[in-house]
Amino acid sequence: NFLRVGHLVLAYQTLDHSETGYWDKQKQAWVVDNKYADAVAEGIAIANKQAAPDVLKLPVTAPEVAK
Repeated sequence: NFLRVGHLVLAYQTLDHSETGYWDKQKQAWVVDNKYADAVAEGIAIANKQAAPDVLKLPVTAPEVAK
């Protein structure tokens, strides 16, 4: 399952919840980080309208300077 939060976060979680990760824009690679497992699972439930909207703690990179 994938969770996209606007242009801020693109995260995933395997169907068995054994692995969670997110796309690191600076590294241009997926980063496995299971400490966000609960937040990503909750975000997916919210997106599927199975839970009420709530605040999520997800990895958000700092903004870049406009070029």
